[in-house]
Amino acid sequence: MRTIVSAPCRIHFGLFHVPSMDSKSESGTLRKFGGLGLMIQQPRIHVVHKWSNVFSLSGSLKNRTAEFLEHTCPLEQVVIQADGPEEHTGLGVGTALGLAVATAMCPDKTADELAVLIGRGQRSGIGIHGFQHGGFIVDDGKILDEPPRIAERLDFPESWPILLIRPRLSVRWYGENERSVFSRPRRYHETESITNRLRKIAFDEIVPSLKHGDYDRFAGSLTTFNRLAGTPFEADQNGPYAHPFLTEIIEHIQEWGGSGIGQSSWGPTLFQITREPDEAEHFKRLLETTYGNKLEVTITHADCQGAVISADEPANQSDAKDIGQQHEK
Repeated sequence: MRTIVSAPCRIHFGLFHVPSMDSKSESGTLRKFGGLGLMIQQPRIHVVHKWSNVFSLSGSLKNRTAEFLEHTCPLEQVVIQADGPEEHTGLGVGTALGLAVATAMCPDKTADELAVLIGRGQRSGIGIHGFQHGGFIVDDGKILDEPPRIAERLDFPESWPILLIRPRLSVRWYGENERSVFSRPRRYHETESITNRLRKIAFDEIVPSLKHGDYDRFAGSLTTFNRLAGTPFEADQNGPYAHPFLTEIIEHIQEWGGSGIGQSSWGPTLFQITREPDEAEHFKRLLETTYGNKLEVTITHADCQGAVISADEPANQSDAKDIGQQHEK
């Protein structure tokens, strides 16, 4: 019997709070990190698992899968295929993959328990909660070493198409680079001011507009939120976005009248949430005409379901053959 896990990736719109690393100022009830995110239908992570007396690991994400397996079982007991987009593009691939693998290996554990097992959720709870439930998620942050607390989970209009814009460049804001950025001292009063502004935009503008289906208000406030969320990293990135090319693309979209724009996590993937399909196709054509092969543009929609877990009996001994293509259909 095979276990098949299909998990959505996510857009991360930005953190509420970047710790100042000032233990005296940061003590008390101040909630760290937090932020906003959205699960999306494509791209997805596909993991196919079967217990076996031999070890077999395949797929585009097999190397990363091997790391997660070290936390869940002896490597000689499984046949696994794991496929999905490459990591470090701002779409939460690592968390989705880790939870998909751990879910297949340990089906009786909750997503929160699995996250601890594989070492995810140290800052953000969006990918963990989104794996379970999908939708638009407001992460309220964490105090000290507690798990992130989810403040809101909302269905997102699937009628609002989402452009994913992937410039063909590499930004290396992960691993040791990411840790060094977060450990850099910051002025507490500056970070507190930004946090208060971000939370006000989120709870007074973004969440209410989403609940009422008010696209214009939602898209405008989300653009403002995303740009402001990048300001704590301006000294590291030379701007609110992770690369000057990303800034150029966002500014062009705004010049063309677009809204609901920003950078997902550390990038380089950008997003644009549009009102309806014709608008999405219009901006896709503009981007492709302007930039050609310098970027890739795809259109997706919100995922309000979360991971899909199923089981079947393979027809033959090729345990995971073509499963990625089957799920894409």
